[in-house]
Amino acid sequence: MLKKIADNFTILAAKKVLDSYDSGEISTSKRLLSIIAGAYIFQNGIKNIYKHPIIAVQEAFLGGYLLYDAV
Repeated sequence: MLKKIADNFTILAAKKVLDSYDSGEISTSKRLLSIIAGAYIFQNGIKNIYKHPIIAVQEAFLGGYLLYDAV
């Protein structure tokens, strides 16, 4: 249960970071946070693809988007 809460917190934090982006230019700290959160969420989504496929696909998509946006 604690892992699920931590995962939900990570997803909410990533959404907060995505909402705070301005006109395409992001600071180095936001870029680094986006890379770390994106990698974690993407890896978690891939790892849980057989347990919870719908949630895992959403996590993988969100993590991939964070990584794409940071690059």
